Amino acid sequence: MLMKTCLLLVVISANFGGLLTDTGEVSADRPAFLAYAKTSPKLGSVILFEDVATNEGKHYSPSTGVFTVPQNGLYSFGCMIMSSGKHFVHYKWFKNDTYFLNGWVAKTDHANSQTQNIILYMKKGERMYIKLVSGGAIHGSRLSYISGYLL
Repeated sequence: MLMKTCLLLVVISANFGGLLTDTGEVSADRPAFLAYAKTSPKLGSVILFEDVATNEGKHYSPSTGVFTVPQNGLYSFGCMIMSSGKHFVHYKWFKNDTYFLNGWVAKTDHANSQTQNIILYMKKGERMYIKLVSGGAIHGSRLSYISGYLL
């Protein structure tokens, strides 16, 4: 009976995408990250969100600005990009070096921001990041951020 129980727990763990703890409980591996920009990158560069607040599983790299998916699943990603001064900002989301979503922060008489949230299915090993495409600088100092997590 013990062998059947252990086998069942391993199968549940494998199908659930979680881990089997020392006590025999199934624990989910839930990658999640939240990071803030410190400075604005050069145009055409990946935005480095270097001030990391949360990085469960260490799948977000603050040195490259890239989140690498650790397991297949439905992921939620979000960002808020704030323009610095009286400039517009154009940025793009990339999945595996392929652009798939635009973001625009409109020019105003003061700083302005845009927030985006997306949900999409990702496969293990795929990568997600944001590039500054054109316009002015973005605000650092925890005023622009990126986040993501497995649903």
